[in-house]
Amino acid sequence: MNEPATPEPLPPAAELAALSDADLAAIAHSELSPGDATRLQWLLEENADNALTTSERAELVARAGAAEQFARRKEHAAQLLAARRSPAAAHSPSMSTSTLIPQRSPGGCSDRSMSTV
Repeated sequence: MNEPATPEPLPPAAELAALSDADLAAIAHSELSPGDATRLQWLLEENADNALTTSERAELVARAGAAEQFARRKEHAAQLLAARRSPAAAHSPSMSTSTLIPQRSPGGCSDRSMSTV
């Protein structure tokens, strides 16, 4: 089983406010590693085909949870940064975390629409 890469730990959401603008921007613009994104996509596709083993299902749950947490921190960092730059911008709608994980289309091919698990 491929374990998810252990990225540099991100600060808890409560500690994000203490970070500099540059650090917040780095978190807000960060991406899942290509390997993690590819593995998560493969697990999602195999799950849609009911082709995962028990250990792969556990891996999918762990990776999807980590990806959701990653997305929430990115979003929170972006909101904090926007609030610092323009107090009115902090109240504008932001990108949802549901844009993180590609979903498989009904025809069997993954498409570019995104949603969470």
